[in-house]
Amino acid sequence: MSPRNAEIIRLRKEGVSYTEIAAQMGISRNTVAGVLHRAGLQISEMRGRRHAPEVRRQAVEALKTSTWREVAQRFGASMATLSNWRRETAA
Repeated sequence: MSPRNAEIIRLRKEGVSYTEIAAQMGISRNTVAGVLHRAGLQISEMRGRRHAPEVRRQAVEALKTSTWREVAQRFGASMATLSNWRRETAA
């Protein structure tokens, strides 16, 4: 596996969106999707990871230094979902 493909997979497993990966790496979103597809990582398989408790905590923590929109894009969540995660974390 190439270093580029490994980096794409690592970023996606961290919850970074296809669009953000493409922008960071200077490649197209379709290239990102193709790499993940060939690696067997479909969007549906990432959903559980994206919504895991540690990912929720990371997203809430990121709200302290980034805009809601940036955090929503990075973690693939809506602003309503972020609001729910923030409320759950505070409780």
